[in-house]
Amino acid sequence: MCCTTGRGQWVRADKLTPADDLMTSGGFGATVVREVKWRHLRRPFQVYNLVVSRVHNYLVGDGGIVVHNGSGTCTPNGPAAD
Repeated sequence: MCCTTGRGQWVRADKLTPADDLMTSGGFGATVVREVKWRHLRRPFQVYNLVVSRVHNYLVGDGGIVVHNGSGTCTPNGPAAD
């Protein structure tokens, strides 16, 4: 997995904007078409940081958008993420 050309780092989900390019599990491109509205929850919810045998990538939604739960720098066409 590599990051988007020109970004140089992973992008937080809440920082994605319309027209940003994403990648599906099949290696095809997908584009953000609308902004998701965020809201504060009234009570805390338990969440999990998903890591399976050092793999930090997982799929989200019906379209299988590839997500990376790490941070830091990356390079387009660089080495695969952990």
